[in-house]
Amino acid sequence: MTAHLAPGLNLEGVWTPDVRFNQIGKPGSEFQFQPPRYRFQHPVQRIPGDQEATRSLARSEGGFRLSWLVQGWDMSLLYYNAADKTPVLRQRLVPQPGGPSLILLQPHHPRLHTVGATLSKSIEPVVLRSEAAFTIGKRYDTVNPQDLDGVVRRDTLDYLLGVDYTVAETIDTALQFGQKILFGPATHITRGAVAARVTSSLALRLHTGFFNDLWQPTLLWVINLPRGDSRLSVKLEYLLTGAVTVTLGSDMFAGPAHTLYGQFDANDRVYVDVSWRW
Repeated sequence: MTAHLAPGLNLEGVWTPDVRFNQIGKPGSEFQFQPPRYRFQHPVQRIPGDQEATRSLARSEGGFRLSWLVQGWDMSLLYYNAADKTPVLRQRLVPQPGGPSLILLQPHHPRLHTVGATLSKSIEPVVLRSEAAFTIGKRYDTVNPQDLDGVVRRDTLDYLLGVDYTVAETIDTALQFGQKILFGPATHITRGAVAARVTSSLALRLHTGFFNDLWQPTLLWVINLPRGDSRLSVKLEYLLTGAVTVTLGSDMFAGPAHTLYGQFDANDRVYVDVSWRW
């Protein structure tokens, strides 16, 4: 839904009852995230899958965006209400007759309120852009033994500053710096994407095309600062037909073992993918 309020001023709204959650590597799979570095004092059982309904009015999500284009400045304010796409593992102690109590780990998707803003401007030959999002109600897994449910709330600010530039009119280049800031201590938080109360990252993306864009190589390099864990992804797409694309790619990870990319240091891969669109 879009409403034109004035020249260059638009209000957009969106609502969906069809909620999709992130697919996380299953226990034992190649890209399973590291389990919490905490030894439970009781037997542990993880409830598989997400038990929360994805199609209901209570689980629906939506929001709005107010955008304004004036003198080449593209600005917007937004609000979005949704369940967290990445679950946290909520702990629950269940007494067992004739034996030790059992700790149940159940995936949970907390409700989030996100308030954000974007700002971009084309100043030839570059495009400057910035984004910020403040998330209210964000939860993280914790290994603090004093925390009864294994989950802590840390409202979170994410922002990025980026610049886009086309080299020699053929290579699209995007460089961006981003930070995640927790409103509270990061002590005992286990998620690999969180290095400390402030987590910084730098990303570079290069993309071009050859032979009328039949061949499209892309390079993506991301490094988390100051831990130094990184990801280098290179792929080459070939448009076989208007509907069929063949992709040859590789992903290489590096860094300390308990970091976002470093935990997959031994899982570098080369892959071939064929997709068909209609």
